Amino acid sequence: MILRFLSMLSVIWLAASIAFFALRVLPGDAIEAQLAISGVSETQIEAQRDALGLNDPVIIQYGRYLAGLLRGDMGTSLISRLPVKELIFSQLHHTVLLALLTMFFGIVQAVPVGILAAQNSLIGQLARLIINLSLSMPVYWSATLVIILFSSWLGYSNSLILPVSVLSFSVMGGMAQVIYANIRQVKQATFVWVARSKGLPEYWVQSKHILRVALIPLVTVAALQTGFLLGGTVITEQIFVRPGIGRLLLDSTINQDYPVVQGIVVLSAVFYVLLNTVADLLHRLLDPRLDW
Repeated sequence: MILRFLSMLSVIWLAASIAFFALRVLPGDAIEAQLAISGVSETQIEAQRDALGLNDPVIIQYGRYLAGLLRGDMGTSLISRLPVKELIFSQLHHTVLLALLTMFFGIVQAVPVGILAAQNSLIGQLARLIINLSLSMPVYWSATLVIILFSSWLGYSNSLILPVSVLSFSVMGGMAQVIYANIRQVKQATFVWVARSKGLPEYWVQSKHILRVALIPLVTVAALQTGFLLGGTVITEQIFVRPGIGRLLLDSTINQDYPVVQGIVVLSAVFYVLLNTVADLLHRLLDPRLDW
C-alpha cells in the first residue's frame, strides 16, 4: 500500500514537472503577449514579469511551484489574475457531467455490442463493423456531422444530447473490443469446457462462467476512459461550444497562460491515478485469482 501511494505521488510529480519545463521552453508568455498589444514599453513588460517572478531562475520558479502544489495552491492566472484552482473548479462540473453521462451511455452500448460481436453470425459481423467504425471515426468528424444533421432538429447545438452521443459512441468501440476479445479468450478456458461437460444449460455457461469473467477487464478500461474524459475533451467542447476543462485548456494554451495549463495537467494526472487505483482494487475484488 505504501509503494502504491508513492507510485501515485511519483506519477503526479512527473506530470507536473513535464508540464512545467515543457511550457517554459516555448517562446514568450501571456504577460508579453498581453502587454505588447497594449503598446507598452519593454521596460514595463519586464517590470510586470519581475513582479510575478517570471524572470527568476527556472529552478527557483520550479521550487516555488512545487511548494505551492504541496499547499494546494496551483498559482495565479497570468491573464485574469484569478487563482488557477478557482478557474478550474468553475469549469470542472461541466466536464464531470459530460464525462459521467458519456461513460454511462458508452458502457450501455459497449456491453451488448461486444457480446454480439463474439458470435459467429451475421449479427456478429455487423457488431464488429460498428466497433471498427467507432475506433476509426475521428471525434471532430463525427461531431461536425452530428451538428450538421441534428442541430437544426434539436434547436440548439450546445445541448448535452449531441456531445454525449458523439463521445459515448467514440469510447464504446474500445470497451466493446475488450469485451469481444475477452469473450473469445474465455470461451477456450478449461473451466468453460468443464461447465459444459457437466451438462449445464448454455445460457448458464454464457452468463455465469463466460460473461462474468470476460466483463471484469471492462472496469479498468472504463476507468482509464473516464480519466481521459475528466482531463478535458478539448475537441468536443470546442466544436459544441460548451464550457469545461477542455475549452479552458485550449484557451489557456493559445493565450500562453501556463499556470492554468499546468493546473489542468496536474488535475488530469490526479484523476488518472485515482481512477486507475479504484479500478485496480475493483478488479481484484471481482477476480479472486489476483493477489493483493
